[in-house]
Amino acid sequence: MPRYLIDAILAAIAANAFGPEISDVWDSDTEIEVLPTSLRYAMLEAFQAGQCARR
Repeated sequence: MPRYLIDAILAAIAANAFGPEISDVWDSDTEIEVLPTSLRYAMLEAFQAGQCARR
């Protein structure tokens, strides 16, 4: 899978899990605090995206 598609998928997962404000810090060195429930949701989204990409 091309790198630009991986970047787009990761950006979409982050926006869905953490909200649109994640795009403000996506390419910066800013530290953010992530709640365990948001991280769990993001990991589930990533897993499901991986399953779809494999099919």
